[in-house]
This record gives sequence, C-alpha cells and structure tokens, in this order.
Amino acid sequence: IYRTLQRLEELYGPPPAGADAPSPSPFMERFLEMMDDDLNTGGAIGLIFEKVREMNRVMDASEGSNDENTRIGLESDRIQLLNAGRILGLLNETPSDFFAQLTDAFPRIDSQEIEALIEKRTAARAQKDWAASDAIRDRLKKMGVVLEDGPKGTTWRLDV
Repeated sequence: IYRTLQRLEELYGPPPAGADAPSPSPFMERFLEMMDDDLNTGGAIGLIFEKVREMNRVMDASEGSNDENTRIGLESDRIQLLNAGRILGLLNETPSDFFAQLTDAFPRIDSQEIEALIEKRTAARAQKDWAASDAIRDRLKKMGVVLEDGPKGTTWRLDV
C-alpha cells in the first residue's frame, strides 16, 4: 500500500492537507458496508487491496502520460484509500516516513552503502558495462534490496 502511495507522490506530489473524498464513491460505500457488517475488517482490508491493485494498473497503463482525467481519478482514489485506511487506524504516516522506519528496523541495511552501490551501478550502465551492473544488482538483492529503474532514475526498497 505504501509503495502505491509513494508512486503517487512521485507522480503528483503529496496529497492536499486535510483533503476529504470529493463525493461518495462505490469503493467507500462498499468499505462502509463492510464496516457496518459486524466490523468486517477482513473484507474492508480486501477492498483496500483491490483499490491498490486498480490504482497500480492505472499508473502502469498511463506511465509517461500527462492525462488530466487520469490524474484526477488517481488523486480521488488516493484520498479514498487514505480515508479508508485511517478509519482502520492505518496509513497514518507518509510513505517516506514509513520506509525510513522500515530501514531503521533493519540495522544491517546501510542506506549510504546502498546509495553508493546504486551510483556505481548507474555509472556502469552508462558505460554499458552490463556485467558490473548486474553484479551490483545481485549484491543488493542478497542484502534484501530491490532496485526499480524508472524514468527519474533508480529507486530502491527493501524486499519485505
């Protein structure tokens, strides 16, 4: 969930402060029905994951596009997702804070070392030294780090 929220922040920036869902939506109606159904949190969390999958599909399909309708839809989805999560006591921190805490929870992970290795890998790729690039990726993978190459460069996350 936080990875999806992070992707949205990378695309559109942070959500507006104090934003509420613009209008009732089928997602929120179903979510609230689950909550009214004897506090069916399992069903409610299932709906949240369905929403996350849907949002990821839209972002994947529209990568590189500046379609205003897509942006408006994803912003609305993000607000609904955050509202639903907060009803359950979830999603109370920013993606960057969440991932920073996650990194802190793994003391064997040295973010400076990871960033240095990513820089070396980027240089190797620029020189088309694919063997060195692959070796660095494999080393990071053994450390539990997943690299994600995108138009804005390489980002990393823990494989949790």
